[in-house]
Amino acid sequence: MKIRIISKKPQFKLHKELNQELWNLGKLKPNVREALMRIALEFYNSLEVDAELMDVRFTGSLASFNYTPQSDIDLHLVINFSKVDENIKLVKNYFDAKRINWNKKHFITVKDYEVEVYVENIDEDHHANGIYSLMNDQWILNPLPIQGEVDLTAGDNKAEALKREIDAAISAEDTLRHLRRLKDKIRKMRRCGLEERGIFSAENLAFKILRNAGYLNKLSKAITTEYDRQYSLPEEMART
Repeated sequence: MKIRIISKKPQFKLHKELNQELWNLGKLKPNVREALMRIALEFYNSLEVDAELMDVRFTGSLASFNYTPQSDIDLHLVINFSKVDENIKLVKNYFDAKRINWNKKHFITVKDYEVEVYVENIDEDHHANGIYSLMNDQWILNPLPIQGEVDLTAGDNKAEALKREIDAAISAEDTLRHLRRLKDKIRKMRRCGLEERGIFSAENLAFKILRNAGYLNKLSKAITTEYDRQYSLPEEMART
């Protein structure tokens, strides 16, 4: 199957087979599955909720054919949010805070790929080319090689424009509100791209380029720095 990539500087590589460090004959290697389950259960216990862990799923580029050396292992814990509290938004915010803290606190790798944990609601829409159930040790969604053309140039261009926007916002020491709005803009851009054109949309590719280049972390750190500055009381003012 021939795949034509249109890009001046390709940021992604399409492979003919799954990553052989993790997979064997279409199945997750037993030692990899065991390691990921240990990580998932450790994180689940840290959540301190009574809701059942319904599944642990491996998804993202390493569960597909478009992985790179910078790819991470996306480990999704599936929980019925309504079993935690009827306020689903509150539950999501709680799990997001736990996830962010866990990912910041820990740097765990499996076969040299960083593991990123996420809590997924049981009926949450998830756009992916491949989804593998660790609990059932089988594919929920078999990944398929991408057919036809993948235009990476559009993703490159969007990413470069957003890099300039992020750099400008940080250099200008923009307000917390503006920095958060920029982060939301990037998140919404990716979501729209996934919903309308799938994982190889220009919007999703731009998001991955930004993440691989460290720009999303850069923006998140700027938001934290500005938040801390905004709520700190300078020493000279504290004396008055």
